[in-house]
Amino acid sequence: MAVNDFSNQNIQDTYQRVVQTDGTNLADGTGSLLPISFNGNNVIVSGSLTAQTYVVSESIINVSSGSTIFGNSSDDTHRFTGEITSSGRILIKSNDAHQAKIHLEDHGGGDPSVNFRSGSVQKFVIGHDVSQNTNKFVAGTTLSNNTGIVMNSSGHIGLGMLPSAV
Repeated sequence: MAVNDFSNQNIQDTYQRVVQTDGTNLADGTGSLLPISFNGNNVIVSGSLTAQTYVVSESIINVSSGSTIFGNSSDDTHRFTGEITSSGRILIKSNDAHQAKIHLEDHGGGDPSVNFRSGSVQKFVIGHDVSQNTNKFVAGTTLSNNTGIVMNSSGHIGLGMLPSAV
């Protein structure tokens, strides 16, 4: 949008395109207040703010009303790179016949696992040991430890050791 040049124009022909401010409020050329004002470096919008892109460069301080639900419909997909941390519980529910599921994928060649800790001390691991092609429920810090329940790909179970090939 080009800025209009009002040179050599009569005010009565151009006032509807003028924006006025008293330093805090904005008004159109007729003096009607616009739904935007300023408080120091803060911009206050009393109506809706619609943007094609919304960028938060530091943080969101407060949401006083409206939907703050993240992923509030069944077709929402959210992808993250990095770590997701919760100071409370994480609850996974499913309202369909497929039931709630957690999928662990390790595309880096490691062992996908769920680790249980007490404070900073590793207590228990459930996962798949790729090198032995076994599923393990292990006391300790890593899946390479065989002190626990070990199940191979045939479904044979060993307690505290790899299962025999019976």
